[in-house]
Amino acid sequence: GYLASNTDLMAVFGNNTTEAIKHYISYGKSEGRSTNLFNAESYLNNYVDLRSAFGEDHTLAKKHYVESGFSEGRVF
Repeated sequence: GYLASNTDLMAVFGNNTTEAIKHYISYGKSEGRSTNLFNAESYLNNYVDLRSAFGEDHTLAKKHYVESGFSEGRVF
């Protein structure tokens, strides 16, 4: 999603998806920000522990990155 694809916003909003949605509506769309830069497959492939936990579930991978992975310094 939007937060996972825009790490500068994660630094501001943390994992607050409500504020992120508001930002996208108010600014992000007109700024041309992407909602699809996050590569869940790559993220899962980079971390064996995540692949073991989530399999190939891209939704769970995005959720993990927003809630934990970004602050842990993980990359995709």
